[in-house]
Amino acid sequence: MRDKYIVNLQCAQLPSKLCLYDVSTPSKDTIRRFDPRTGESSPLTEISAHGALIDWTLSPNGSQLAIIPYSPEQNVIQLRSTSDSTNRDLVVKGRIGVITADWSADGSSLFATTMDSEQKTALLNVKLDGSNHLLMKDDKNVIEWAIPSPDGKLLAINKHTGITNAWSLANF
Repeated sequence: MRDKYIVNLQCAQLPSKLCLYDVSTPSKDTIRRFDPRTGESSPLTEISAHGALIDWTLSPNGSQLAIIPYSPEQNVIQLRSTSDSTNRDLVVKGRIGVITADWSADGSSLFATTMDSEQKTALLNVKLDGSNHLLMKDDKNVIEWAIPSPDGKLLAINKHTGITNAWSLANF
């Protein structure tokens, strides 16, 4: 498979065979289905970017996309069905500036990062009803994303600190 401006690529867990990638341009992001065996692709959905940063993540079973168009004031994660493109807004209660999200291993919640206007970041676990709890915050370094291990017992966190380390977060 080849394409220009690919910024994200994800596949659902088996038995799903859904794989997606994102072609990003200044005006829109186009999320495309693709077959990893043949490289053939087709458009799934388009997201108007209007210059905003766009993040998305595919649920473990492949049924939903969580889409986040970043702005310091917004607190909505858009949940979009991959089968019929219906949407539901997941309002992250009591938080603003949602910038990224990644599904939990079992698909019951999302690990979301927020960034306020002063570029202070936080990592939350967000339930599908919008309730959430704070896992980590940082006023100096950017917490970019968090991805769980397949068994859901570990969490890989990308945090810009100027050094390279691996951390394990327990009891999240």
